[in-house]
Amino acid sequence: MNQMSNYILGIYQVMLMVRDTLEYTMQGRKADLRAYNERKAGFKALLVDNAPLPRFVAANGEKSAKVMENLQNFIKNVYSEQSTIVRIASEEVRVDHAQHIQIYEQVIGLYQTLLDIVNGYMAFAKKENQYETIVGAVVESDEYFYRVYSHLVIMDDIVATFGEFNKVMKENQGKQNPMANYIIDDLKKLFGYLVFQKQHNKIREVKYNEMVDHCFVLMETMEGKRALPEGKSFPDLFKVNKELILSLLSPAEFNWKAQFKNWMNEAVEYSRAQKELAAKKKDPNDLV
Repeated sequence: MNQMSNYILGIYQVMLMVRDTLEYTMQGRKADLRAYNERKAGFKALLVDNAPLPRFVAANGEKSAKVMENLQNFIKNVYSEQSTIVRIASEEVRVDHAQHIQIYEQVIGLYQTLLDIVNGYMAFAKKENQYETIVGAVVESDEYFYRVYSHLVIMDDIVATFGEFNKVMKENQGKQNPMANYIIDDLKKLFGYLVFQKQHNKIREVKYNEMVDHCFVLMETMEGKRALPEGKSFPDLFKVNKELILSLLSPAEFNWKAQFKNWMNEAVEYSRAQKELAAKKKDPNDLV
């Protein structure tokens, strides 16, 4: 592992913690207090002035300063005592699941921005003959896992919100009212997050793109742009869609974990070697 890869790692780890915040959009799953505390401490450590991401922002002018502003707002909104989305009470992480859209609004944009920065550094590393394949393998597997993971939780929220819409319409004899309009606005936002991801991802794998296509066909059916397939109901389509996403999720997570473990092993070895080198140079008997 070289110095460039170690620098990229400092930015990637911020991206990783942003990605893992999607944990708080999963219904029926108890959030991990230790993971929350580790992320909170991790953000603090990785955003000090001399850390890679702040150094990148400082070197890239006013436009890049928005990255730090968005990150600080994100930390305040999710990982601070001021958060209304995630709170710590009685040694438990308590999530307000009515605020999933606020999480997506921040995570999806931040992840993409950080991914673009990391990809930019990898391109520079290739140009300077400092590129290491382990870095590319981790970032590629991370994006794949993130895209599938985010489709899972967003589609779950789309299905739940669609159910709320149908319930309100039924109660109002099929006529739209302010509540129905409010729910439609939420659906449009959720649809928009998947549109954004489709526009920005570069994954060419057939199975992944078939899953994405299925999500969009399902959304168009919910919008009334497509008829339900003969003999099928919405619950049938929802079941098939979730099974399709889940069939990709576990292999994606397994692959990412394996690649990330390799990179972290190299990072630990790099850190050890750097410390030994620094100690050696401090030795007054060493003439090197």
